Amino acid sequence: MRFEQLECLLAVEETGSFVGAAQKLFLTQQAVSMSMKQLEQELGVKLLERINHTVSLTAEGRRFLKAAHEIQALLRG
Repeated sequence: MRFEQLECLLAVEETGSFVGAAQKLFLTQQAVSMSMKQLEQELGVKLLERINHTVSLTAEGRRFLKAAHEIQALLRG
């Protein structure tokens, strides 16, 4: 797991889309999408529900998001 993946997840949750997260993080939509796919594969759980052009957290995603916020806070000091 990379810090960039956590940042992508937090941005996706905040903006509600891969496009919004990409704009916020100055990345391409494809980079955000790939980052989320890799994170889900590494964790072995589905974090995001993708429906049309909107994204929402799954139950596992909501639990992981809490941990992601804690990790982000620790890394930022």
